[in-house]
Amino acid sequence: MKSALMPLLATLSGCLVLGTVPQRAAATDVIFPEWIPMQESVEDWLNIVWSNTAIAAGLPALHAALLMGDGAGVKQWLEGGAWIEEPSPDGDRAVCLALRLRQEDSQRSLCWAGASLEPCAVEGQPLLILAALRRNTPGMRLLLLSGANPDARSSDPVLPHLIEEQNLKDLQWHLQRDRQLTPLMICASHGDAEGVELLMWAGASRDLFTKVNKRYAINFASVQGYTYIMQLLLGRKPGVEPEQRVVVHLSGQNAELYRDGQIIDSTKVSTGRKGYSTPTGTFVITNKYGTWKSTIYKVAMPWFMRLNCGEIGLHAGALPGYPASHGCIRLPHTKAKAFFSLLRPGDVVQVMP
Repeated sequence: MKSALMPLLATLSGCLVLGTVPQRAAATDVIFPEWIPMQESVEDWLNIVWSNTAIAAGLPALHAALLMGDGAGVKQWLEGGAWIEEPSPDGDRAVCLALRLRQEDSQRSLCWAGASLEPCAVEGQPLLILAALRRNTPGMRLLLLSGANPDARSSDPVLPHLIEEQNLKDLQWHLQRDRQLTPLMICASHGDAEGVELLMWAGASRDLFTKVNKRYAINFASVQGYTYIMQLLLGRKPGVEPEQRVVVHLSGQNAELYRDGQIIDSTKVSTGRKGYSTPTGTFVITNKYGTWKSTIYKVAMPWFMRLNCGEIGLHAGALPGYPASHGCIRLPHTKAKAFFSLLRPGDVVQVMP
């Protein structure tokens, strides 16, 4: 068995473990007696091969070339009429393997040759979802240019190893317990600005929400505090248009409104009292309501400007001269109306100690 495997293993070891690129092997140079599915780690796969009696008879030629990192071989097999959709014994397709191995040139060859963009059998997910989960922006771009749906939805269940790879508790929670996430939601959660811009360019909708918890892409960005991503999702392009910013000083109980670095208005404020402190940090105005009533305290909050999709915001209210709110930033009625008329969703509010 080992003698039959030596040419293949030497080639794979040189290509995938040692990092060298082998010469393209002819189809007759390699014997595949029995199939063993590709593992997440190439080293694990090689160990399994060594410990078994053989590897798969009839492994598709395109798959063999991909496993050897042989982009030229992929092109030659395609030009020679290889069956582009030929599945491996576990149902994997060549385009899925190319995406998984992040082999951009081979993925391009397969996509341009008309590879199906149906979900991958191994992960059970749309290709664009897999590319977004693994922050594979070049792979996403190729899929979108090949006609992939920018609003593809995740399928249930999501495999545990895909969830564990994310390293974001909020995203992991929704992949486990929510349904139908989109690539835009995943990229927003990752803080992947390039991915968000690419998806929006391709026509991805900002108005879709998850099936169970009704969460939008901007909600995923707001949990992580990604100001730039929230601005993009609100249709703003930071650095291209005049910047407006509110700076709130908790210690002085005052605020200034800046435009392009110059103060254009200022006001006294009343922020959160003890036990309801207004959080410090950088926020984005995500919603504006001329008339609003608190869903928690059932009190009127005119000229309400919500921050980061959360419970607090700026609004008109009483100013006793000290922190007195439940966390919101109260402004005098005339100032709240003036700020409301000037500020837009996507403008920044910076709360200082």
